[in-house]
Amino acid sequence: MGADIHIIVERLDGGKWSRVWSHSYDKPDTEGTPECFRNRNYDLFGILGDVRNGYGFAGVPTGSGWPSIAPHRGIPDDSTLTQRERNGEYIVGDHSFSWVGLDELKTFDWDGVSAESYGVVEMDEYARMQREGDDRPKQWCGGISGGGVRIAETPSALLDAKGPKAFTHVRLVWKETAREATGDWAGQVLPWLESLADGRPLRLVFGFDS
Repeated sequence: MGADIHIIVERLDGGKWSRVWSHSYDKPDTEGTPECFRNRNYDLFGILGDVRNGYGFAGVPTGSGWPSIAPHRGIPDDSTLTQRERNGEYIVGDHSFSWVGLDELKTFDWDGVSAESYGVVEMDEYARMQREGDDRPKQWCGGISGGGVRIAETPSALLDAKGPKAFTHVRLVWKETAREATGDWAGQVLPWLESLADGRPLRLVFGFDS
């Protein structure tokens, strides 16, 4: 089962937090929001809140995991979330609640922090990587099975393959920076958050469903 993040954005106005953006699947408020702010990205979930950090569906290992900025801090006591929203409406999901400040997102080293990713790649994609000298796949999955699926557990196993179609997939390990793994989430989202902050403290309050 997949996991999704649910976020509200709060700004400190006159000593009190006010809600300046929120999103739910029933009543989305998405105008002007970068698309990637609402997308499912398990690397981002690991970086923000230590959720699906190095693991995918059914616990399949997908990487070495990330140092998390704000793991499991809970919902702030002074949040704008009502008791009803905290307990039943799932506006910020139903587990792993936390919050992170805009200042923390800005100081996180998105280009210096890196981690290993693990995945299974189709042979056509592996051939493209070899041809273009790309050390990271564009398409991959955590695991695959079924009739006709034959996975080379390492690239070196391809050298011993008997015939060009001996394997359908190859298992790879590659390294990515936080910016690469999240599709430059910070580069797309931080300017938008700064515009919402308008020079005042800003924070994301979030949780997950799964």
